Amino acid sequence: MRLLLLIFAFAIASANAQYRTESWELKPGWTAIYLNVDTGSVPLDILMAGYPDITDVWQWRPNGLDPSLNSTTQGTGADEWKVWRRGDPANSTFAMMSPNSAYLVKMKATALPQEQTLSIKGKVVAPRVQWRTDGSNLVGFPIRTETTPQLNRYLGGAGIIDNNTEAYRYVGGELSETNPGLLPARLINAERGQAFWIRSDKFSDFYGPVQVEVALDSGLYYGTGGSLKRVVLRNRTDREITVTLAPAASDPPPGGGAAPAAPMLTTRERNDDGFYVYSPLGAGLTVTLPAGEARGVALGVDRTAMAGSPGDQFAGLLRVTDAEGYSEIFLPVTAEKVSLAGLWVGEARISQVQNQLQRFQRDDDGNNLVDDSGQFIPESSETGLNDTQQEFKMRLIIHVDEAGQATLLSRAYAGVIADDGEGNITTGLAVDEGELDAANLKTAVRLSSAHFPVGLRQAMTNPFAPGSSLTTTVTLGANSPTNPFLHTYHPDHDNKDARFENVLDPGIESHTVNRNITLGIKATAGPGEGPQWGNTLLSGTFSETLTGIHKESIQVSGIFALGKVSDIPTLLPNE
Repeated sequence: MRLLLLIFAFAIASANAQYRTESWELKPGWTAIYLNVDTGSVPLDILMAGYPDITDVWQWRPNGLDPSLNSTTQGTGADEWKVWRRGDPANSTFAMMSPNSAYLVKMKATALPQEQTLSIKGKVVAPRVQWRTDGSNLVGFPIRTETTPQLNRYLGGAGIIDNNTEAYRYVGGELSETNPGLLPARLINAERGQAFWIRSDKFSDFYGPVQVEVALDSGLYYGTGGSLKRVVLRNRTDREITVTLAPAASDPPPGGGAAPAAPMLTTRERNDDGFYVYSPLGAGLTVTLPAGEARGVALGVDRTAMAGSPGDQFAGLLRVTDAEGYSEIFLPVTAEKVSLAGLWVGEARISQVQNQLQRFQRDDDGNNLVDDSGQFIPESSETGLNDTQQEFKMRLIIHVDEAGQATLLSRAYAGVIADDGEGNITTGLAVDEGELDAANLKTAVRLSSAHFPVGLRQAMTNPFAPGSSLTTTVTLGANSPTNPFLHTYHPDHDNKDARFENVLDPGIESHTVNRNITLGIKATAGPGEGPQWGNTLLSGTFSETLTGIHKESIQVSGIFALGKVSDIPTLLPNE
């Protein structure tokens, strides 16, 4: 036996596709196969170039009446067959294979060795089988690779066949009265990718004990913005089945090169506090399905685990198997690493403030305790942070450029910045309304924060990313309109002398206030934050130290959350 591994290049981009190699043992004569992968637009002339002993490939088309099963003179004009003949394009009626389709493959009787392995690599697709009721079906099933279950047991519980249903199986050699051979389904051990003729009087889409569906899609395609996909597992039998979902690696793409890294999937469960908690899928998730019932499983993608640069593609597989060893279904999983550049808006919630009031220890009679030097003994942690009665909310507006540089803003405008009058418009972000197109101001949006000086555009240290700590110092000058010491109409707080003629130096009536702000972005999401965290949501701890308000510095702390509202990486005017 020899293994001929087919290598070919797809005509379409393959950067974010997932591949598997399906194999079949061929004998001289006819072999029936069922293709579970998509070979794209690659012609059969290329697919079969490494298999010179294969002369014919016939595709069954279940849209008409089936031909005679035992006929040795099936012609190219039969309604249910497309034919490819090597070196004979004039008498070939199709050139490319389709996934989830059955084929008859003919190998020369003189082929050496007598058994060969046909291997075809293609993109992973979800399984699909449509049973017809007006004749026989040439069908194959996504059976677990290392098992060979009895056909009647594999199809049992679906109501399609019974133990006495007969099936035709190709055994190699020329077509004859005994090829395909007729046997009861209970005497046939089925293999993955093997096709059989089976007659049923019931229409169904049954392809195995476990049916897998993804809402509005055929795979887990997260792209740049997707965060959660729901996979529905359906038990198509009359018995309880245990199903396992586990990640699997993609084969390398055709033509060479390494397989892309797989995105890390997460599972969602509700904890005792009612929050959704997302945990790594890890080695797998086990789900028990009662007979005839379905269950949805929510799977997210952990974008914080994606290394590399924005635009990098991640691709892998989700493997679904059952404990009986019958089903093995693969779903493609893709995601793209995204840039955090753009405009982020959120708020900080301050819930702790430093206590400047010093308390001292007292005895049971209320007298202050003193140490050996006669000094009052302070109570512990009195200069620490204490919980506030209410949270103080502070709006945060931050812009991030393509290099990851974060800029704290007090206001931002989003709208049209150029319009040629012919329907070609350019939108953008700005800190100055004058950067916007005057004719389109009515469609613009202004975001502002009253908690920072007007016109603030303050760079922050360190890259904007999970696990990073952003810091900056916002300074309120003694004459700043938002300085809390300044009062235009109060003579003791106008920063002028008694004759209202000369401006006083800072520190006499008004003081310079510095706000040292730190945003500590968490490295991973917390309970209830979900897989959108790290993509369009970031959160962490907020802390601020104020000097100039009190003779001692004042510290406050809390939490913050930011949501991404724009992907535009440029902030006008350019600096």
